[in-house]
Amino acid sequence: MRYTAAVLIFLLVGCVTGGLHYEPPTQRAVTPNFKIVSKSRDQVWAAAIPTLGKQFYMINTVDRSSGLVNLSFTAKPTGYIDCGSIEVTIGTGPEASRKTIDASSAEERYSAPAGGRMHDVWRRMSLEGRVNLIFEEVGSTSTKITANVRYIVTRTVTVGSVLNTMTHTVSFNSGGGDSFPPTSQNQVVTCVPTGKIEAGLLALVN
Repeated sequence: MRYTAAVLIFLLVGCVTGGLHYEPPTQRAVTPNFKIVSKSRDQVWAAAIPTLGKQFYMINTVDRSSGLVNLSFTAKPTGYIDCGSIEVTIGTGPEASRKTIDASSAEERYSAPAGGRMHDVWRRMSLEGRVNLIFEEVGSTSTKITANVRYIVTRTVTVGSVLNTMTHTVSFNSGGGDSFPPTSQNQVVTCVPTGKIEAGLLALVN
């Protein structure tokens, strides 16, 4: 029996099996977002502002009377948030091919099966945030420093043509998390902070 090229492509591509499996973020111990320094607030404040100005954060507000510093940042998400992982499987049984993707990765390109067909996927993740760094006097020689972070995560997925692009944004605070709407495969991707931003800021202030 002879087949035309178009029929052969349908037979080879139209019967693709496999799918996507999502693994949510691992359970993490809650990272404290504050610390106590054995110095007066004035001493800690005087050292903190020049130090913060040398980092990649943008300083938006400095209010010494209230002890508030507001910062903003943009960064590649990996390391700062955990969104779990996605395993892409093509085929079945021992011959199946598998690729694992870090769901917080800034950019991934891959092919994935859906509806019996292969689709080219271009997936992007971006992170921006705002930080309230609060300096509180808890004694004449003791200061509490708290780092409250608001994470804003945007996911953009293009399947095939750029005309088929979906963009969603979620936001959450230190110690929290949020989930993106379900995809066409009914997957709900959840993102949580790793605590790296909070720990890094607190390490700068002494």
